[in-house]
Amino acid sequence: MGAETYHERGDTQTVVVASGGRRWGDVVEADAMARELARRGVPERAIVRERCSLSTRDNARFTAEALGRRGIGRAAIVTCAWHMPRAVALFTRAGLEVEPVAARDGRGAPWPSRLWRWGVERLLTQV
Repeated sequence: MGAETYHERGDTQTVVVASGGRRWGDVVEADAMARELARRGVPERAIVRERCSLSTRDNARFTAEALGRRGIGRAAIVTCAWHMPRAVALFTRAGLEVEPVAARDGRGAPWPSRLWRWGVERLLTQV
């Protein structure tokens, strides 16, 4: 969804932040995302890697810092709809003006899973 959003809205000044510090063996989440963005046609020059975050709170803080160094104060946040309220709150708290862009939200998941995710997100939004 990030690549699609870039192609629909991006220009020569647009950057896409691939974020996440989680590792699976030798693969860092942000690097895997960056490779997929490039595979989907996002120019390498437009991809910024944030490789330190282990939570949405970290992601908001480190992304705001990375964008701030580039003089950027606005960001479109691409995430699933059930995660969006918390992401918007944390990125706003980190100092960014945000525009939510909902990705596909997994409506095919069983209702107990969707209910669990909704409850966790509600709880974490209060933190």
